Amino acid sequence: MEWAKMSRTLRCAMQDFTKGNETKQIITFTIPMFIGSFFQQVYSLIDSVIVGKYIGAHALAAVGTSMPIIFFVVVVMNGFASGMAIVVTQLFGAKRIVELRNTVFSTFLALIAMCLVLSAGGVAAAKPILTQLLRVPETIIGDATVFLQIYFGGLVFVFLYNAVSFLLRSVGDSRTPVYFLIISSLINVALAVLFVKEWGLGVAGAAWSTFIAQGVASLMMIVYTYIKVPVYRIQLSEVTFDRILLSMALAQGVPNALQQGFLGMGGLALQGLVNSFGEVTIAAVSVAFRVEQIVSQISLNLSRAMGIFTGQNIGAGNIDRVERGVKRILMMGSILGVLCSGLVIVFGESIIGIFLSSDTTNMAMAEQVMLQGQQYLAVTGFFFAFVFVTNILAGVLRGSGDVMFSTVGTLVIFVLRIAAAYMMAVIPQIGYQCIWWSQPFMWVPGTIGLWLRYRSGIWQTKSIVSRLGKESS
Repeated sequence: MEWAKMSRTLRCAMQDFTKGNETKQIITFTIPMFIGSFFQQVYSLIDSVIVGKYIGAHALAAVGTSMPIIFFVVVVMNGFASGMAIVVTQLFGAKRIVELRNTVFSTFLALIAMCLVLSAGGVAAAKPILTQLLRVPETIIGDATVFLQIYFGGLVFVFLYNAVSFLLRSVGDSRTPVYFLIISSLINVALAVLFVKEWGLGVAGAAWSTFIAQGVASLMMIVYTYIKVPVYRIQLSEVTFDRILLSMALAQGVPNALQQGFLGMGGLALQGLVNSFGEVTIAAVSVAFRVEQIVSQISLNLSRAMGIFTGQNIGAGNIDRVERGVKRILMMGSILGVLCSGLVIVFGESIIGIFLSSDTTNMAMAEQVMLQGQQYLAVTGFFFAFVFVTNILAGVLRGSGDVMFSTVGTLVIFVLRIAAAYMMAVIPQIGYQCIWWSQPFMWVPGTIGLWLRYRSGIWQTKSIVSRLGKESS
């Protein structure tokens, strides 16, 4: 049987979550993903640190104000790709290789075309988005536009890396993407220093270093996957464009993409509010948000691991394994959330200081950025345990195929956060602090809603494999 041959070939890379110790499997699968996420964050961190120290706070604000748009487009594409990954994960758990390959072939074609359209449109519309939607100040609009256009130009590389990473994780390989990302991160560091510090290319230099590094990572990983992972060694003569499997992937991906899209739009609205408070708040939120994202990556990677774990076991019909894994990982995640809270609250000043220049001519602005950045971390840090629980439960629901509830629930709580932020913004005693004091309106209700959905057991009936006919592989 083809599956047996592949299992022997991939024993060192793939991981079958349908048997073995649940906790050990999830933890060992999560660690490489966290390392990968750390280096992925390095892309943005290196840009910010180098831009802030060698160009100044104005350039730092220009890069920061572009990030919500970049985040919006990337997460929408990843939402579609995650739909493909959910179907592939369950088919892998059910050992249905022919349908798995047809799903990858059909969905990849559709998503690549979509990505190219978004990339071209983004380059053309970068400046109008920044000026009309985000109300970016005139002092930084030039640098912000250049950074955004270059990033949009390399969007296909970002998508390719993330999509192939999804596919490798679906078969239990969370290590391979990390190896290539570490290499590209080192390239990014070297090029950023060269382009910005040595050659004086400014914000454009930081953007080009990221563009090149992401391109190297994505292309190297595609070649590796085709050569070394037989599950995805697709021959055009052996696959078909399957509308049924594509529709199933889109049925999972569209809600995720809409969720991420609305979150991104909400992020743009929130960034517009941030921008209304001026360059100091823009820079402070940009830096503090990056720090918050590093912490969030731990919970998000646990979420991804729980999604893969749940998907494979749902495909194999092992509900009891999913329940045992959820119980143990929720406990571990809550403890990690508390520890992360302590770190960002106690060491907030030192962390924010890493991003700021020691140039005395900008000392007054740097002090204000430091103050607001500390306030951001001090408030949001208290809610990291809720962040962990929410993301872990969301991963379970997505992995099972129960994406609609998490999509609607996430939209509701994010709207609550935005509404709270805008209402608090007009209160003089709160002002710019509305950006971080609105966080509890999102994480606390999210935790409660997802927990109730999980306890209802409805997610157990959402298996994609059960909707397909008799095994054909």
